[in-house]
Amino acid sequence: MRLLITGLLLSFPWQSIAQDCTCNAVTSSPMEWTRGMYQGSAYVFYGTVTSISPPMPDSNEIHDQPTFVVHEAFKGSFKGGEVRGADCGSGIVPGESAMIFLDGYLRMKSCSIRVQGLTDQSIRNAVLELSREEDAWKRRQTGDMDHESRAAPAKSK
Repeated sequence: MRLLITGLLLSFPWQSIAQDCTCNAVTSSPMEWTRGMYQGSAYVFYGTVTSISPPMPDSNEIHDQPTFVVHEAFKGSFKGGEVRGADCGSGIVPGESAMIFLDGYLRMKSCSIRVQGLTDQSIRNAVLELSREEDAWKRRQTGDMDHESRAAPAKSK
């Protein structure tokens, strides 16, 4: 009987606990989790899934490949299109909108759909803050001051 149960369990197509589009468990605050995703991603955007395609035959891809339309980009210059599904499966359907995190190979690292312990809005707020921080840092690196600093008249003696 044990052998039968073991055989059934091993043959059953188990999926990761991360059933949705995150492969990364939330083990920290929403901001820290989002910071890790943001910093480790080449592209971060808010978009909508327009379609899902099965992997190409004879490719080494095993997960469905979603196509996105980008509504707002926060990092990188991804303009939309098909991406590679997450290693744990994407778990998303056409019509869903989310914050999407992609690596440099256009593979989904994670997204904001049903991330246990976080809301879509908390992830979006954290991404907005991180994007502003990154923009400010880039301006400092290039010597570009914000418009208020440049507009302030110099005091004469």
